[in-house]
Amino acid sequence: MSKKKVFVGVGVLLIVCVLAAVFLLRGKGEPLPVIPAPMEYATPELSVTALPVSAEVQVTEKMPKAAQTEEEDAEQDPEAAISVVTTYNYKGMEDIVTAVSEYCELLMGDEFGFVPVDEELKETELPELTDKGTLLLVHPKDDRYNEEDEAQDILSALRLNWTKKGCEVQVCQIPEHLVTLNEKPRPEPLTVTQAIDYLYGFAPNKLGLKGNSMFEYQVLAMDGAVMVNGVPCLQMNVYGKNPNTGTNELEGQYLFSNEDRSLYEIASEGFVEQIVL
Repeated sequence: MSKKKVFVGVGVLLIVCVLAAVFLLRGKGEPLPVIPAPMEYATPELSVTALPVSAEVQVTEKMPKAAQTEEEDAEQDPEAAISVVTTYNYKGMEDIVTAVSEYCELLMGDEFGFVPVDEELKETELPELTDKGTLLLVHPKDDRYNEEDEAQDILSALRLNWTKKGCEVQVCQIPEHLVTLNEKPRPEPLTVTQAIDYLYGFAPNKLGLKGNSMFEYQVLAMDGAVMVNGVPCLQMNVYGKNPNTGTNELEGQYLFSNEDRSLYEIASEGFVEQIVL
């Protein structure tokens, strides 16, 4: 009788162990498939150039589970309000610190304008990069954001985590009211003559023109102002000389904002496109 009890107990124990092993294996999940390195990262508000890597680097992508954060929790712990859209993991990079440093330089340049923030989501200086670290870079709103999403008061951000073994890039969204950015000094406004000289200072190909020098063209300022995203802009028309007729022909139309020195091109059908300076 006692032997039968011992046998049943051992059987139950074996079943429990097997079920536990199956549960653990299922919980661990299958490894993420390797994907081609993305060319850009995207949120509903913004698209930005992705971390440049060689073809040998292995990249995986992970979509997070949906999570909700209470407003009170976000106010007490700003980190809790960061919503991760997608996570990319990079393995097989040779010089991670240099790659991260150059990528930060790209993100923080004039083309994108990201700024680093600390744990309290306050703008800070970019620290010296070492073999292991984490950075959170936030993109202030500008006219590249989709107008339909501006009412949501959401900023796009990138979090970079790296060690000697690899780099992780998290594409994030952060409520705008939780982020504290430094006030940027506005440039001194230009006169009409100075704005014309400013346009003459560009290479023609930067403005979509075919000439070798801007001095091959004539720039004329138009009367009045044209509104772009609620900001008044000066319209300047660029004329080139037709070699066959000797007459001036319109080659391009541009809008200049004195508020932040933005430059726009009036494209076909009246659409306005910002020129990345």
